[in-house]
Amino acid sequence: EPANRSIFEYVASSIEWLDVCNEGFANFHLVFLMRLTRFLGFMPNVEGMKEGEWFDLRTADFVAEQPLHNDTLTPAYAILIPKLLRLRYGTMRLFRFRGTERSQLLSYINLYYRLHLPDFPELKSFSVLKELF
Repeated sequence: EPANRSIFEYVASSIEWLDVCNEGFANFHLVFLMRLTRFLGFMPNVEGMKEGEWFDLRTADFVAEQPLHNDTLTPAYAILIPKLLRLRYGTMRLFRFRGTERSQLLSYINLYYRLHLPDFPELKSFSVLKELF
């Protein structure tokens, strides 16, 4: 029950913030989804992460060498994971992504969820989010 309460409070406060926000919310969906991983139990392990490392989407760890599978983020995208986890709604407007970066990050986050939540469905709203942001 306490875990469900925490998730509820996080989702509710996020929706409340978005409801009153008039601008600077282009990264909302990315920040929301990455921070939600903490409550769901598969938040990326960013401790000791070094620039130039790959992010293994399967293990949620940063690694020095490219894993032998394709469920990875290149170092160029891996470096963005800790930044997304640190961003707050009120300040996320200060961090700018190009549209292509935002779209690619959303694809990676979608795959990350599907790898860690076996029953996670293919999001129908995924293509809508890509178009909007």
